[in-house]
Amino acid sequence: MGLAHIDRRRFLALSGGVALSSLAQTNFAFAAPGSGGPSLVVVNLLGGADGLSLVVPYADPHYAAVRRELALAGPAEPDGVIDIDGFFGLHPALAFCGKSQSKGELLAFTGTASPYRSRSHFDAQDILANGTNETKARSGWLNRTLPFLDKESDAVAVGSLVPLLLRGDAPVSSWIPSISEAPDETFLKVMDQLYADDPLLGGIWEQSRRGGPGNALPVEDGEKPFVQACGVAAEMMNRDGGPRIISLELSGWDTHASQGTAEGRLARQFGLLDDGLARLADGLTGERWKNTIIVVMSEFGRTVQTNGTRGTDHGTGGAMLLLGGAVKGGRVVHDWRGLKGKALYEDRDLYPSIDLRSVFKSVLHDHMKIASRPLEKHVFPESASAARMPDLVRA
Repeated sequence: MGLAHIDRRRFLALSGGVALSSLAQTNFAFAAPGSGGPSLVVVNLLGGADGLSLVVPYADPHYAAVRRELALAGPAEPDGVIDIDGFFGLHPALAFCGKSQSKGELLAFTGTASPYRSRSHFDAQDILANGTNETKARSGWLNRTLPFLDKESDAVAVGSLVPLLLRGDAPVSSWIPSISEAPDETFLKVMDQLYADDPLLGGIWEQSRRGGPGNALPVEDGEKPFVQACGVAAEMMNRDGGPRIISLELSGWDTHASQGTAEGRLARQFGLLDDGLARLADGLTGERWKNTIIVVMSEFGRTVQTNGTRGTDHGTGGAMLLLGGAVKGGRVVHDWRGLKGKALYEDRDLYPSIDLRSVFKSVLHDHMKIASRPLEKHVFPESASAARMPDLVRA
């Protein structure tokens, strides 16, 4: 197959989704912000984020006793949680999320879970991504969404590989924000031809080759890869004709030991997440932000009780966030059952009272305007028990 005849989508598949690798310290050109239609960003926290530290039930009478050294202080105390409603709060490292909540642009959920009820990372991640009840499905629910959007919609995975969430029959693109060393000339020539006629990514690739003009968005020295990826995602979505679907991943949430509270390992993770979300919001200007929802999810929560190494083990019920100008926020969505005894799932985990697919369906139906029939039949098959939830999206 000659270089002139290689198909861009086929190249992405053959290369494992590695595409549009930007050169070290490359600039990304701005384009005029496009209003377009509704946009969706999905951020997957890999490793099982501790939902009780993300959305903290600080006023539950059993919280301090069951969490022991991992209990976070109340909002009136130093390094305390960011209050939401007098009962729940956000981890203190989530400063931007707290500001978004106060503006009604963040919606928190607790007790969330996929249909999966065991505690294997790999199986849980597969079921979360494929949107079914089993691990065998090889396409992701976000990919199965794409055929039901208008033909101008596109999807991009910002990361080293296209995740299962976006794999499937519908074509997608990927973008690696940075690499450690410059690619060779053969690679550059292939990429030049692959993106020569691409109306979405061709311009970005050309800017990366030329180093970008004075109105470019620089990659800041020392910027964390996830934060950088969020900046790239925002820049792409802001372009006229840019993608309306973006997926991102952030690993490092498997906190079996030395989890910490307001400081420590988990606090650093929350700080990184918060910085990335702030970067997304800063980059999504005007009407684009008003038309955007960011979903923050994880494959499962963690144990209610602290383990012997000052961490938490794999659990069931967790937490998630919706963030953006299109979110009807400022509150916590929950079916709170408590933190002790029979209120727990299998005497150890936060009870899984909200099916994540109910939230996904609501966002896709009410925000992305996908009809009920394809949602139930194609995107989330055999999910009748997961009904859509009202009032998550601004009218």
